[in-house]
Amino acid sequence: MYEDNYENILHKNDKAQEEAEALNEVQERCFFLGEKIKGIFWCELIAGIAYAILKAIMDNVSIYGMKGAPLWQTAPIPIALAAVVAICYVFTCIFMILMGKYYDSFLKAGVLYAIANALDIVEEFTTGGISTILSLVAAVLAIMQMYYFINGMTSMLTGIDIDLQDKWEVYWKAFWILFGAFIVCTMLLFIPGINVIAAILLLIVTIAMFGFEIWRFVLLWKSSGSMIGYANYYESRV
Repeated sequence: MYEDNYENILHKNDKAQEEAEALNEVQERCFFLGEKIKGIFWCELIAGIAYAILKAIMDNVSIYGMKGAPLWQTAPIPIALAAVVAICYVFTCIFMILMGKYYDSFLKAGVLYAIANALDIVEEFTTGGISTILSLVAAVLAIMQMYYFINGMTSMLTGIDIDLQDKWEVYWKAFWILFGAFIVCTMLLFIPGINVIAAILLLIVTIAMFGFEIWRFVLLWKSSGSMIGYANYYESRV
């Protein structure tokens, strides 16, 4: 009888330890992913602002500066901004690949993100047909990267935040609607008679795409908060 009681006690202790370890694993996973998503949020935000300022400068000031002067002496601000954008891109890629520890979709998204951005850089130094091909390939890879990233987000949020999970799925569907509208409006620009209307519609779609990007930042921030909040909840139970 005593042996049976000891066996029951040991079994209960083992079960309690397994539950505690499982809770620790969930807490670590949620906190890790939440922190990395927050990192992606800040990297994309900083890169977006830096790129917008860089583009505004480059559209109005020649990057080559004065005759014969070294680039780093005549254009320190553009170079600094380009460096900020590049660093943010690198860290975004690293964060996605690290998140692949838990979900393969994030790993695939990180690899595709790196390749697409590398092709964009190469495309800047090419001309003609090669430039067009590289640009198209980079665009296709960027769309694939988005697919895998959103797939990772929805998988990550399963059982944690159904509302956010649904919003990421709606975001993906909305992307294709806007993308299709952009392609159609662009093609209509070349048709006489309706090109003016197409230009107006294209402007509306462009504004909508800007709002679409803001929506992405909101989803990233909320997803990060949801994962970290879930981690803190589990930590309180350990």
